[in-house]
Amino acid sequence: MSDHKTDDQRHEEELPHLHTTAAHVHEDSDVSISSLGMFLGALAITMVVTGAVVVGLFDLFLDQAEEADISPSPLAESGEPPAPPGPLLQVAERLDLRLYRASQEKQIHETAWVDRDRGIVRIPIERAIEITAERGLPDWPPVAQGVAAESGAAQ
Repeated sequence: MSDHKTDDQRHEEELPHLHTTAAHVHEDSDVSISSLGMFLGALAITMVVTGAVVVGLFDLFLDQAEEADISPSPLAESGEPPAPPGPLLQVAERLDLRLYRASQEKQIHETAWVDRDRGIVRIPIERAIEITAERGLPDWPPVAQGVAAESGAAQ
């Protein structure tokens, strides 16, 4: 019968440094305050050193960036920044399209100088068609009258 031991008796044999009672099992000693203090001190020193290294690197990189920056030209305007290069976003697409088509219609229906020095003029499209029909295309072989009539009849 001596082989039958209670759980408390088995705990006492397995863990002799622990005080056991019927309800609780606990350690004899607490955490070493000096070890805990040394750990926290080392942690604080590590944090301060790390912070100092980060601040030092930030200052170093900031100095390098300032040296690499190009100073602005004294002729540059101060105040508003320049407009970004185009193309810009369209705010009113339909209005833009309507204005573009109106400008194109105006160009094909009016006479205006393209290059006055070289004698180049823009004429209305209807007039250009009439002139081409009368004179033919430059550097184009002339079409015989009989062939032109046959090709017109074939269409």
